[in-house]
Amino acid sequence: MDRGRVKSYRRRSSIVSQKLQVTDRSFMEIDEAHSIGKNHGGCILGIRTRLKDVSNGLANSKELVKVLNRVCGLDDKHPSSMSLVSALYAELDRTGIHVDQLIREQRSNHEGIEHLMRRFAEQKLVWKRSERDRIHDTVACIAEELEMEKKLRRGTERLNKKLGKELADTAVALSKAMKEVESENRAKEILEQVCDELARGIGEERATVEELKRELAKAHEEMEKEREMLQFADVLREERVQMKLSEAKYHFEEKNAVVEKLRNELEAYLGTKLNEENVHGSLNLQRIRELKAYLKKIDFGSGQMVKQVADKLNVMDGEECEAVDSADSDLHPIDLNMDNNDMCYKWSYARRNIAEGGSNKFPIEKDSKERKSLSETKYLASQAEAHDYEDEIKRYRSVKS
Repeated sequence: MDRGRVKSYRRRSSIVSQKLQVTDRSFMEIDEAHSIGKNHGGCILGIRTRLKDVSNGLANSKELVKVLNRVCGLDDKHPSSMSLVSALYAELDRTGIHVDQLIREQRSNHEGIEHLMRRFAEQKLVWKRSERDRIHDTVACIAEELEMEKKLRRGTERLNKKLGKELADTAVALSKAMKEVESENRAKEILEQVCDELARGIGEERATVEELKRELAKAHEEMEKEREMLQFADVLREERVQMKLSEAKYHFEEKNAVVEKLRNELEAYLGTKLNEENVHGSLNLQRIRELKAYLKKIDFGSGQMVKQVADKLNVMDGEECEAVDSADSDLHPIDLNMDNNDMCYKWSYARRNIAEGGSNKFPIEKDSKERKSLSETKYLASQAEAHDYEDEIKRYRSVKS
């Protein structure tokens, strides 16, 4: 802002100086023209006086020629002199005529010059008036510009005072900032010292940390190995259970086939006996019917017994699952899918990170394919089923634990 004002002030001052120079030049031109006019008038007056002197000299020469002619007329002895005098007289007349003509031309030129001088004087007065008005306007403009420059100077002075105050405030703020920077530098040095001490402490404890990391990695590897071993043990246990289940299923189906075969044979036999007894009498009819009902009871009692055992296992499974923590082990209940026709069942489980425990073997008793009596068949089937169910319950509890 100050620079702009200074530039405008310089520009205005240069304009004013240029105007003053133009005015001075105009005044100098006026003076030169006036002096030239005076000199020209003086030259004209000098020429006029000289021409008058020439004309006067010619008139005197004519008078002298006349006197000489009269003298020569009295003496007729010199004819050549007479001719010379006449020629001189003629030449003087012609010169006088030329001088008179020059005087007339000079007069006419003098009148034109006077006319031009009058016009020049009039134009000079008009030009002086216009120049005076222009100079007056220029002076008024210069006065206005000077007044404006004064105002600008006052504003600049006020602005300089304001800038001086701001500069003083800035110097105070700078001193405060320097003090703050020095305090921050001291705090930074203290912090660097503390950091160096901490770094030295960390360097001392780095070996301990590395040792702990190695121990942790070793423990992690051992844990991974144990986990893999437990997973492998779970897989082996599951495969063994599946093998035992398939073996039990096979023996159970074999026993069911034998029982079914005996039942069919007994029904056929009882049917023939029933037909024979219808002929002889109804003495043994009641016994045959009781035996048939007993066979039906044996056939369907095994399925009901399997259902009861499955319900009991499900109840025990729910109670034990509520007692076991879910973070330590993930157990799924045994699912028993049973069919009344083939009496087959399947079970599956999944367990993670458990201690390996012992498993009971399934004692499977081999029954002979041929039964001699109905009571022996009933006894063997019921004993095998009860023993299998007890073994299954014991195995389930051992797996749960």
